[in-house]
Amino acid sequence: MFPFSFGLSNTTFSYDALKLGSRQIGLDEAMQVSIATTNTGQRTGKENMQLSIRDEQARLVRPEKELKAFAKVQLDPGEGTFSLGRDALA
Repeated sequence: MFPFSFGLSNTTFSYDALKLGSRQIGLDEAMQVSIATTNTGQRTGKENMQLSIRDEQARLVRPEKELKAFAKVQLDPGEGTFSLGRDALA
C-alpha cells in the first residue's frame, strides 16, 4: 500500500545542507556524510534516515540507487550523520 521507506509520523521533517567529509578516501578510511535534518512539526518524532548512492561512471550495469547507510533518529530539531566505509563505495 505504501512505497519503500514510507513512514507514517505525527510530525514532518525537512532536509538541507548535505555535506561530504572529503572528495576521496583511502583504503582504511571512512567518509563522513552529514545532512541537517529539522523536525518542522510540533511534536518530537522519529525518522528513518537513509543514504542511497549511484555510480555515474560504472563499467558494469549498476542499479539507479543503492542503499548504503541508514539510521533511525529521534528528533527535536537536529542533525543526522552517516559514516560510510570504502567498501560501501566499491
